[in-house]
Amino acid sequence: MSGLAFASLLIPEAAYTLIIVVAGLLIMVGLKRTGFSLIGFVLLASLLPPFLDPLLAELPDWVIWVIIAFVALSLLKLLLGRGIWNNMWGTLLGNLLTALVLGLLRIPFRLVRALFRFGSPASRRRM
Repeated sequence: MSGLAFASLLIPEAAYTLIIVVAGLLIMVGLKRTGFSLIGFVLLASLLPPFLDPLLAELPDWVIWVIIAFVALSLLKLLLGRGIWNNMWGTLLGNLLTALVLGLLRIPFRLVRALFRFGSPASRRRM
C-alpha cells in the first residue's frame, strides 16, 4: 500500500465537498488562512494521487514505512508542541544511554557467570 493511498484512507472523497464548504465559511468568518489551507489540502489530495501513486508503487516497502513513520512523528510533534517534543527526545536519549552504560557494566559479570555455569559439575551431568 502506498503512503498516499494510506493517507487517503483517513478522509473519504465524499467529505471533500463538506471540507470546501467549511473552508468557505471560515473565509467568510475571517479565518482566511485556515480556509485557504483547507482548500489547498482538498486540491492537493484530489490532484496529486494520479501522479504520485506510480512513483510510490516503485519504492521498496521499507521506504514507504519510513515515510509513514516520518509523517506520524511530524503529526505527533505538531500535536504535542515544541517543549514536550524536545523534552521527549532528551528523555529518550537519556534512557538509551543509561541502558547502554548498564549493559556495558553487566557484560563482564554475565560472562563470568556463564563460564562458571558451563564449568560446574551440574552442567557436566547433563551432557
